[in-house]
Amino acid sequence: MRYHEANEIYLPTGIDKRFDEINKELEVIDWLTVRHGRAWRVSESSTKQNKQKFKLLTDGDFLTLAKDDDVSAFSFWVADDFETVIENGQGGYEREVGLVVVANLPRIGKKDYIYTEELKQEVMSVLTTIPFCDVTRYYDNDTKRVFGGVNLENTGFELTVFPFATLRFNIKIKYGNYCV
Repeated sequence: MRYHEANEIYLPTGIDKRFDEINKELEVIDWLTVRHGRAWRVSESSTKQNKQKFKLLTDGDFLTLAKDDDVSAFSFWVADDFETVIENGQGGYEREVGLVVVANLPRIGKKDYIYTEELKQEVMSVLTTIPFCDVTRYYDNDTKRVFGGVNLENTGFELTVFPFATLRFNIKIKYGNYCV
């Protein structure tokens, strides 16, 4: 399955600006070839239940985010948690968000074991250098925690087992006007 390129936000603000800044920092990770911005939970009704999927807003339309066999890895952001005002009188905010990474292990390297810990350490080495980021939790290969209850049917993520690995970094991000 192919996913679609991320929407381009020409003048990102607020949390979307932070996603853009962090994505630029993540460019040093050569195996993380595609870095999307924010993905949205979009409801799709069915006769049995209301299903949600992660989608990117592209050209005014939502496109379902799905795994791609042709790239080594891609990432996207999820901002489901509430936004907190930082009480400093300067108009700052704080929000816990999720950075989800989907890796195609054979495309990254020829290793004969599942090396998610190595991938985690490489991403963490970048995230810990960013002053407005604080990694609060990490999950791998637990689809319920990585994808947070989103319906994975027909996205390819239901096959999130080797050769694919999924990682989620929950990160508290500060943005707006504040002192680091």
